[in-house]
Amino acid sequence: MSATPRGRVLVVEDSATQAEEVRLVLESAGFHVDIAVDAEAGLDRLTQPPPVDLVISDVVMPGLSGYDFSSRVKSHAATKRIPVLLLTSLADPIDVIRALEAGADSFLSKPAAHEHVVARVNWLLENRRLRMTSRTTSGSDILFRGTRFTIASERHQILDLLVSTFEDTVRKNEELAAARDALAQKHDALLRLERQKEELTALLIHDLKGPAAGIMMSARSRLAHADLPDADRELWGHVYAAAEVINRMVMNLLDIARSDDGVFAPRHAEVDATRVVGDVQQLMAPLARSRGQQIVAHVMPAMPRLQADAELLRRVLQNLLDNAIRHSLPGTSISIETDASNGAAHFRVRDQGPGIPVELRERIFDKYVRLPAAHAAEDAFGRGLGLAFCRAAVDAHGGRISVGENRPSGSVFTVTLPLGRV
Repeated sequence: MSATPRGRVLVVEDSATQAEEVRLVLESAGFHVDIAVDAEAGLDRLTQPPPVDLVISDVVMPGLSGYDFSSRVKSHAATKRIPVLLLTSLADPIDVIRALEAGADSFLSKPAAHEHVVARVNWLLENRRLRMTSRTTSGSDILFRGTRFTIASERHQILDLLVSTFEDTVRKNEELAAARDALAQKHDALLRLERQKEELTALLIHDLKGPAAGIMMSARSRLAHADLPDADRELWGHVYAAAEVINRMVMNLLDIARSDDGVFAPRHAEVDATRVVGDVQQLMAPLARSRGQQIVAHVMPAMPRLQADAELLRRVLQNLLDNAIRHSLPGTSISIETDASNGAAHFRVRDQGPGIPVELRERIFDKYVRLPAAHAAEDAFGRGLGLAFCRAAVDAHGGRISVGENRPSGSVFTVTLPLGRV
Protein backbone atom coordinates (compact mmCIF):
# COMPACT_ATOMS: atom_id res chain seq x y z
CA MET A 1 0.00 0.00 0.00
CA SER A 2 1.32 3.45 -0.89
CA ALA A 3 1.71 6.35 1.51
CA THR A 4 -1.44 8.07 2.66
CA PRO A 5 -2.57 10.42 -0.15
CA ARG A 6 -2.88 14.14 0.45
CA GLY A 7 -4.68 16.64 -1.76
CA ARG A 8 -7.14 19.49 -1.95
CA VAL A 9 -10.61 19.07 -0.47
CA LEU A 10 -13.63 21.30 -1.13
CA VAL A 11 -16.05 21.51 1.81
CA VAL A 12 -19.59 22.61 0.86
CA GLU A 13 -21.36 23.54 4.09
CA ASP A 14 -23.79 26.35 4.92
CA SER A 15 -22.97 26.20 8.65
CA ALA A 16 -19.82 28.27 9.21
CA THR A 17 -19.15 26.47 12.51
CA GLN A 18 -19.33 22.98 11.02
CA ALA A 19 -17.36 24.01 7.95
CA GLU A 20 -14.58 25.38 10.15
CA GLU A 21 -14.55 22.18 12.23
CA VAL A 22 -14.10 20.01 9.12
CA ARG A 23 -11.43 22.37 7.78
CA LEU A 24 -9.39 22.16 10.99
CA VAL A 25 -9.68 18.36 11.05
CA LEU A 26 -8.51 17.94 7.46
CA GLU A 27 -5.77 20.56 7.61
CA SER A 28 -4.34 18.88 10.71
CA ALA A 29 -4.19 15.69 8.60
CA GLY A 30 -2.20 17.49 5.89
CA PHE A 31 -4.91 18.41 3.36
CA HIS A 32 -5.51 21.75 1.65
CA VAL A 33 -9.10 22.86 2.26
CA ASP A 34 -11.42 25.25 0.41
CA ILE A 35 -14.88 26.17 1.72
CA ALA A 36 -18.07 26.95 -0.20
CA VAL A 37 -21.11 28.28 1.67
CA ASP A 38 -23.68 26.55 -0.57
CA ALA A 39 -24.01 24.22 -3.56
CA GLU A 40 -23.94 27.00 -6.17
CA ALA A 41 -20.67 28.39 -4.72
CA GLY A 42 -19.29 24.85 -4.68
CA LEU A 43 -20.10 24.32 -8.39
CA ASP A 44 -18.40 27.63 -9.22
CA ARG A 45 -15.29 26.64 -7.29
CA LEU A 46 -14.97 23.38 -9.24
CA THR A 47 -14.66 25.31 -12.49
CA GLN A 48 -11.66 27.29 -11.21
CA PRO A 49 -8.03 26.33 -10.50
CA PRO A 50 -6.43 24.80 -8.59
CA PRO A 51 -8.14 21.46 -9.19
CA VAL A 52 -10.05 19.76 -6.37
CA ASP A 53 -9.31 16.13 -5.47
CA LEU A 54 -12.41 15.45 -3.34
CA VAL A 55 -15.62 17.16 -2.26
CA ILE A 56 -17.34 16.91 1.14
CA SER A 57 -20.89 18.26 1.04
CA ASP A 58 -23.71 18.66 3.50
CA VAL A 59 -27.09 17.38 2.30
CA VAL A 60 -29.58 19.84 3.78
CA MET A 61 -28.71 23.31 2.51
CA PRO A 62 -30.64 26.33 1.25
CA GLY A 63 -31.10 26.30 -2.51
CA LEU A 64 -29.64 23.18 -4.08
CA SER A 65 -29.42 20.17 -1.75
CA GLY A 66 -26.36 17.99 -1.39
CA TYR A 67 -28.08 15.40 -3.61
CA ASP A 68 -28.63 18.00 -6.34
CA PHE A 69 -25.04 19.16 -5.97
CA SER A 70 -23.69 15.61 -6.33
CA SER A 71 -25.86 14.94 -9.39
CA ARG A 72 -24.51 18.05 -11.12
CA VAL A 73 -20.90 17.21 -10.27
CA LYS A 74 -21.32 13.72 -11.72
CA SER A 75 -23.14 14.94 -14.83
CA HIS A 76 -20.20 17.00 -16.14
CA ALA A 77 -17.26 15.30 -17.84
CA ALA A 78 -14.72 17.63 -16.20
CA THR A 79 -15.84 16.83 -12.62
CA LYS A 80 -17.55 13.41 -12.68
CA ARG A 81 -14.41 11.58 -11.47
CA ILE A 82 -14.07 13.77 -8.39
CA PRO A 83 -15.18 11.71 -5.34
CA VAL A 84 -18.17 13.19 -3.49
CA LEU A 85 -18.60 12.43 0.22
CA LEU A 86 -21.97 13.41 1.67
CA LEU A 87 -21.67 14.30 5.36
CA THR A 88 -25.12 14.73 6.92
CA SER A 89 -27.22 14.35 10.06
CA LEU A 90 -29.96 12.57 8.09
CA ALA A 91 -30.32 9.03 9.40
CA ASP A 92 -33.12 7.40 7.39
CA PRO A 93 -31.81 4.45 5.34
CA ILE A 94 -33.54 5.86 2.26
CA ASP A 95 -31.09 8.78 2.40
CA VAL A 96 -28.25 6.39 1.58
CA ILE A 97 -30.14 5.15 -1.48
CA ARG A 98 -30.76 8.74 -2.51
CA ALA A 99 -27.01 9.36 -2.18
CA LEU A 100 -26.38 6.43 -4.58
CA GLU A 101 -29.01 7.80 -6.93
CA ALA A 102 -27.23 11.17 -6.92
CA GLY A 103 -23.95 9.49 -7.84
CA ALA A 104 -22.22 10.17 -4.51
CA ASP A 105 -19.19 8.04 -3.74
CA SER A 106 -19.70 7.77 0.01
CA PHE A 107 -22.03 8.72 2.83
CA LEU A 108 -21.09 9.54 6.43
CA SER A 109 -23.54 10.37 9.22
CA LYS A 110 -23.01 13.36 11.49
CA PRO A 111 -21.74 13.75 14.07
CA ALA A 112 -18.75 11.76 12.83
CA ALA A 113 -15.57 11.28 14.81
CA HIS A 114 -12.66 13.27 13.40
CA GLU A 115 -10.60 10.16 12.74
CA HIS A 116 -13.50 8.63 10.78
CA VAL A 117 -13.72 11.68 8.52
CA VAL A 118 -9.99 11.59 7.79
CA ALA A 119 -10.02 7.82 7.24
CA ARG A 120 -12.94 8.05 4.80
CA VAL A 121 -11.27 10.84 2.81
CA ASN A 122 -8.04 8.83 2.60
CA TRP A 123 -9.97 5.75 1.53
CA LEU A 124 -11.79 7.57 -1.26
CA LEU A 125 -8.64 9.21 -2.58
CA GLU A 126 -6.64 5.96 -2.47
CA ASN A 127 -9.38 4.07 -4.32
CA ARG A 128 -9.47 6.83 -6.92
CA ARG A 129 -5.71 6.57 -7.34
CA LEU A 130 -5.90 2.78 -7.70
CA ARG A 131 -8.50 3.02 -10.45
CA MET A 132 -6.51 5.68 -12.34
CA THR A 133 -3.28 3.69 -12.21
CA SER A 134 -4.67 0.17 -12.48
CA ARG A 135 -3.81 -1.87 -15.57
CA THR A 136 -6.57 -4.36 -14.89
CA THR A 137 -9.05 -4.59 -17.75
CA SER A 138 -11.37 -7.20 -16.27
CA GLY A 139 -12.53 -5.25 -13.23
CA SER A 140 -11.94 -2.42 -10.79
CA ASP A 141 -9.36 -2.19 -8.03
CA ILE A 142 -10.58 -1.20 -4.57
CA LEU A 143 -8.98 -0.86 -1.14
CA PHE A 144 -10.82 -2.39 1.82
CA ARG A 145 -9.34 -2.40 5.34
CA GLY A 146 -5.83 -2.03 4.02
CA THR A 147 -6.13 -4.85 1.45
CA ARG A 148 -6.37 -4.34 -2.30
CA PHE A 149 -9.11 -6.24 -4.15
CA THR A 150 -10.02 -6.47 -7.84
CA ILE A 151 -13.79 -6.47 -8.40
CA ALA A 152 -14.74 -8.12 -11.72
CA SER A 153 -18.52 -7.94 -11.25
CA GLU A 154 -20.72 -5.83 -13.49
CA ARG A 155 -22.02 -2.57 -12.10
CA HIS A 156 -25.55 -3.91 -11.62
CA GLN A 157 -24.15 -6.91 -9.71
CA ILE A 158 -22.20 -4.64 -7.41
CA LEU A 159 -25.28 -2.52 -6.77
CA ASP A 160 -27.46 -5.58 -6.13
CA LEU A 161 -24.94 -6.93 -3.63
CA LEU A 162 -24.41 -3.64 -1.81
CA VAL A 163 -28.09 -2.72 -1.65
CA SER A 164 -29.11 -6.19 -0.43
CA THR A 165 -26.37 -6.06 2.22
CA PHE A 166 -27.49 -2.60 3.25
CA GLU A 167 -31.11 -3.73 3.43
CA ASP A 168 -30.10 -6.65 5.66
CA THR A 169 -28.15 -4.25 7.91
CA VAL A 170 -31.15 -1.95 8.15
CA ARG A 171 -33.38 -4.89 9.09
CA LYS A 172 -30.94 -6.00 11.82
CA ASN A 173 -30.75 -2.45 13.15
CA GLU A 174 -34.54 -2.30 13.30
CA GLU A 175 -34.59 -5.59 15.22
CA LEU A 176 -31.97 -4.26 17.62
CA ALA A 177 -33.99 -1.07 18.09
CA ALA A 178 -37.12 -3.13 18.80
CA ALA A 179 -35.22 -5.25 21.32
CA ARG A 180 -33.84 -2.09 22.92
CA ASP A 181 -37.34 -0.63 23.22
CA ALA A 182 -38.62 -3.87 24.76
CA LEU A 183 -35.78 -3.82 27.30
CA ALA A 184 -36.54 -0.17 28.07
CA GLN A 185 -40.18 -1.07 28.74
CA LYS A 186 -39.13 -3.90 31.05
CA HIS A 187 -36.72 -1.55 32.81
CA ASP A 188 -39.52 0.97 33.33
CA ALA A 189 -41.77 -1.79 34.66
CA LEU A 190 -39.05 -2.86 37.12
CA LEU A 191 -38.64 0.74 38.26
CA ARG A 192 -42.40 0.97 38.87
CA LEU A 193 -42.27 -2.26 40.89
CA GLU A 194 -39.32 -0.92 42.87
CA ARG A 195 -41.23 2.28 43.65
CA GLN A 196 -44.26 0.25 44.73
CA LYS A 197 -42.03 -1.88 46.97
CA GLU A 198 -40.54 1.25 48.54
CA GLU A 199 -44.02 2.67 49.14
CA LEU A 200 -45.13 -0.63 50.69
CA THR A 201 -42.06 -0.63 52.92
CA ALA A 202 -42.82 2.90 54.05
CA LEU A 203 -46.42 1.92 54.88
CA LEU A 204 -45.23 -1.19 56.74
CA ILE A 205 -42.79 0.84 58.81
CA HIS A 206 -45.48 3.38 59.64
CA ASP A 207 -48.12 0.77 60.54
CA LEU A 208 -45.89 -1.47 62.67
CA LYS A 209 -43.64 0.95 64.49
CA GLY A 210 -46.38 2.49 66.63
CA PRO A 211 -48.06 -0.74 67.82
CA ALA A 212 -44.71 -2.42 68.54
CA ALA A 213 -43.60 0.54 70.63
CA GLY A 214 -46.92 0.46 72.51
CA ILE A 215 -46.55 -3.25 73.33
CA MET A 216 -42.98 -2.72 74.51
CA MET A 217 -44.09 0.16 76.74
CA SER A 218 -46.88 -1.93 78.28
CA ALA A 219 -44.53 -4.85 78.87
CA ARG A 220 -41.92 -2.61 80.49
CA SER A 221 -44.59 -1.18 82.75
CA ARG A 222 -45.62 -4.64 83.95
CA LEU A 223 -42.03 -5.76 84.42
CA ALA A 224 -41.37 -2.68 86.59
CA HIS A 225 -43.66 -4.07 89.35
CA ALA A 226 -41.48 -5.51 92.08
CA ASP A 227 -44.20 -7.90 93.30
CA LEU A 228 -44.84 -9.44 89.83
CA PRO A 229 -44.88 -13.26 90.15
CA ASP A 230 -41.99 -15.06 88.49
CA ALA A 231 -44.27 -16.83 85.99
CA ASP A 232 -45.87 -13.53 84.96
CA ARG A 233 -42.47 -11.85 84.77
CA GLU A 234 -41.26 -14.57 82.42
CA LEU A 235 -44.42 -14.19 80.31
CA TRP A 236 -44.15 -10.41 80.07
CA GLY A 237 -40.47 -10.81 79.27
CA HIS A 238 -41.46 -12.91 76.25
CA VAL A 239 -44.04 -10.29 75.24
CA TYR A 240 -41.43 -7.54 75.42
CA ALA A 241 -38.88 -9.61 73.48
CA ALA A 242 -41.40 -10.41 70.72
CA ALA A 243 -42.44 -6.77 70.40
CA GLU A 244 -38.77 -5.77 70.33
CA VAL A 245 -38.15 -8.19 67.43
CA ILE A 246 -40.96 -6.54 65.46
CA ASN A 247 -39.63 -3.09 66.28
CA ARG A 248 -36.11 -4.15 65.24
CA MET A 249 -37.40 -5.53 61.95
CA VAL A 250 -39.07 -2.21 61.23
CA MET A 251 -35.93 -0.25 62.08
CA ASN A 252 -33.82 -2.62 59.96
CA LEU A 253 -36.07 -1.94 56.97
CA LEU A 254 -35.83 1.79 57.53
CA ASP A 255 -32.05 1.82 57.93
CA ILE A 256 -31.45 -0.46 54.94
CA ALA A 257 -33.54 1.93 52.82
CA ARG A 258 -31.48 4.86 54.12
CA SER A 259 -28.28 2.98 53.35
CA ASP A 260 -29.45 2.33 49.76
CA ASP A 261 -30.19 6.05 49.40
CA GLY A 262 -26.76 7.02 50.76
CA VAL A 263 -28.18 8.88 53.81
CA PHE A 264 -27.38 6.32 56.54
CA ALA A 265 -25.27 8.40 58.95
CA PRO A 266 -24.40 7.11 62.46
CA ARG A 267 -24.68 9.51 65.41
CA HIS A 268 -21.26 9.13 67.00
CA ALA A 269 -20.76 9.48 70.73
CA GLU A 270 -18.61 7.90 73.41
CA VAL A 271 -19.86 4.35 73.93
CA ASP A 272 -19.28 1.97 76.85
CA ALA A 273 -19.02 -1.35 75.01
CA THR A 274 -19.29 -3.34 78.27
CA ARG A 275 -22.62 -1.72 79.09
CA VAL A 276 -23.95 -2.23 75.56
CA VAL A 277 -23.06 -5.94 75.68
CA GLY A 278 -24.76 -6.27 79.09
CA ASP A 279 -27.92 -4.55 77.86
CA VAL A 280 -28.10 -6.77 74.78
CA GLN A 281 -27.51 -9.92 76.83
CA GLN A 282 -30.35 -8.99 79.19
CA LEU A 283 -32.69 -8.05 76.36
CA MET A 284 -32.16 -11.26 74.38
CA ALA A 285 -32.14 -13.61 77.41
CA PRO A 286 -35.94 -14.31 77.36
CA LEU A 287 -35.78 -15.46 73.73
CA ALA A 288 -32.81 -17.71 74.52
CA ARG A 289 -34.49 -19.15 77.64
CA SER A 290 -37.63 -19.93 75.63
CA ARG A 291 -35.48 -22.29 73.57
CA GLY A 292 -33.59 -23.74 76.49
CA GLN A 293 -30.48 -21.79 75.54
CA GLN A 294 -28.28 -19.39 77.47
CA ILE A 295 -26.24 -16.32 76.47
CA VAL A 296 -22.77 -16.07 78.01
CA ALA A 297 -20.85 -12.77 77.89
CA HIS A 298 -17.05 -12.48 77.95
CA VAL A 299 -15.93 -8.84 78.17
CA MET A 300 -12.32 -7.74 78.35
CA PRO A 301 -11.54 -6.03 81.68
CA ALA A 302 -11.06 -2.27 81.35
CA MET A 303 -12.50 -2.36 77.84
CA PRO A 304 -11.76 1.07 76.27
CA ARG A 305 -14.61 3.25 75.14
CA LEU A 306 -15.17 3.80 71.45
CA GLN A 307 -16.74 6.46 69.26
CA ALA A 308 -19.87 4.96 67.72
CA ASP A 309 -23.65 5.11 67.47
CA ALA A 310 -24.71 3.18 70.60
CA GLU A 311 -28.20 2.43 69.29
CA LEU A 312 -26.90 1.04 66.00
CA LEU A 313 -24.24 -1.02 67.79
CA ARG A 314 -26.86 -2.42 70.15
CA ARG A 315 -29.08 -3.45 67.24
CA VAL A 316 -26.15 -5.00 65.36
CA LEU A 317 -25.39 -7.22 68.37
CA GLN A 318 -29.08 -7.99 68.87
CA ASN A 319 -29.42 -9.10 65.27
CA LEU A 320 -26.35 -11.30 65.53
CA LEU A 321 -27.63 -12.87 68.77
CA ASP A 322 -31.09 -13.31 67.29
CA ASN A 323 -29.53 -15.03 64.29
CA ALA A 324 -27.43 -17.28 66.54
CA ILE A 325 -30.41 -18.22 68.74
CA ARG A 326 -32.67 -19.09 65.85
CA HIS A 327 -30.06 -21.16 64.03
CA SER A 328 -28.88 -23.11 67.08
CA LEU A 329 -30.37 -26.21 68.63
CA PRO A 330 -32.16 -26.12 72.01
CA GLY A 331 -29.92 -26.60 75.01
CA THR A 332 -26.86 -24.97 73.46
CA SER A 333 -24.99 -21.86 74.55
CA ILE A 334 -24.35 -18.67 72.61
CA SER A 335 -21.48 -16.44 73.65
CA ILE A 336 -20.84 -12.75 73.02
CA GLU A 337 -17.28 -11.56 73.46
CA THR A 338 -15.54 -8.23 73.19
CA ASP A 339 -11.93 -7.06 73.34
CA ALA A 340 -9.73 -4.35 71.85
CA SER A 341 -6.45 -4.34 69.95
CA ASN A 342 -4.64 -2.36 67.24
CA GLY A 343 -6.90 0.68 67.71
CA ALA A 344 -10.12 -1.27 67.18
CA ALA A 345 -12.88 -2.90 69.22
CA HIS A 346 -13.81 -6.49 68.35
CA PHE A 347 -17.20 -8.08 69.02
CA ARG A 348 -17.77 -11.80 68.45
CA VAL A 349 -20.96 -13.81 68.58
CA ARG A 350 -20.43 -17.59 68.67
CA ASP A 351 -23.05 -20.28 68.28
CA GLN A 352 -23.08 -24.07 68.16
CA GLY A 353 -25.36 -24.38 65.14
CA PRO A 354 -24.81 -26.17 61.83
CA GLY A 355 -22.40 -23.51 60.53
CA ILE A 356 -22.43 -21.60 57.27
CA PRO A 357 -20.97 -23.03 54.05
CA VAL A 358 -17.88 -21.20 52.82
CA GLU A 359 -19.55 -20.26 49.52
CA LEU A 360 -22.35 -18.44 51.40
CA ARG A 361 -20.26 -16.50 53.93
CA GLU A 362 -20.27 -13.32 51.84
CA ARG A 363 -23.76 -13.64 50.34
CA ILE A 364 -25.58 -13.95 53.67
CA PHE A 365 -24.97 -10.23 54.24
CA ASP A 366 -27.03 -9.39 51.13
CA LYS A 367 -30.69 -8.48 51.42
CA TYR A 368 -33.21 -11.33 51.49
CA VAL A 369 -30.54 -14.06 51.41
CA ARG A 370 -31.35 -16.96 53.76
CA LEU A 371 -29.58 -20.19 54.56
CA PRO A 372 -30.81 -23.33 52.78
CA ALA A 373 -32.87 -25.61 55.04
CA ALA A 374 -30.06 -28.18 55.12
CA HIS A 375 -27.82 -25.69 56.95
CA ALA A 376 -30.38 -24.34 59.43
CA ALA A 377 -31.88 -25.70 62.62
CA GLU A 378 -35.24 -27.39 62.20
CA ASP A 379 -37.37 -24.45 63.33
CA ALA A 380 -35.00 -21.64 62.41
CA PHE A 381 -36.34 -18.86 60.28
CA GLY A 382 -35.12 -15.55 58.96
CA ARG A 383 -36.23 -12.59 56.92
CA GLY A 384 -32.93 -11.95 55.19
CA LEU A 385 -32.72 -8.37 56.54
CA GLY A 386 -30.96 -8.61 59.91
CA LEU A 387 -27.51 -9.40 58.53
CA ALA A 388 -27.96 -6.91 55.70
CA PHE A 389 -28.64 -4.24 58.32
CA CYS A 390 -25.55 -5.34 60.27
CA ARG A 391 -23.29 -4.87 57.27
CA ALA A 392 -24.81 -1.48 56.42
CA ALA A 393 -24.42 -0.26 60.01
CA VAL A 394 -20.85 -1.57 60.37
CA ASP A 395 -19.83 -0.13 56.98
CA ALA A 396 -21.27 3.25 58.02
CA HIS A 397 -18.93 3.17 61.03
CA GLY A 398 -15.91 2.44 58.84
CA GLY A 399 -15.67 -1.07 60.28
CA ARG A 400 -16.00 -4.57 58.91
CA ILE A 401 -18.10 -7.67 59.60
CA SER A 402 -17.34 -11.26 58.71
CA VAL A 403 -18.35 -14.80 59.55
CA GLY A 404 -16.13 -17.83 60.07
CA GLU A 405 -16.13 -21.29 61.55
CA ASN A 406 -16.57 -21.76 65.31
CA ARG A 407 -14.77 -24.84 66.54
CA PRO A 408 -15.81 -27.53 67.20
CA SER A 409 -19.10 -26.53 65.54
CA GLY A 410 -21.14 -23.53 64.57
CA SER A 411 -20.32 -20.04 63.36
CA VAL A 412 -18.59 -16.97 64.74
CA PHE A 413 -19.60 -13.51 63.55
CA THR A 414 -16.93 -10.85 64.09
CA VAL A 415 -17.55 -7.10 64.08
CA THR A 416 -14.53 -4.79 64.11
CA LEU A 417 -15.04 -1.07 64.77
CA PRO A 418 -12.39 1.66 65.07
CA LEU A 419 -12.05 2.99 68.60
CA GLY A 420 -11.89 6.53 67.24
CA ARG A 421 -14.39 8.14 64.91
CA VAL A 422 -13.68 7.75 61.18
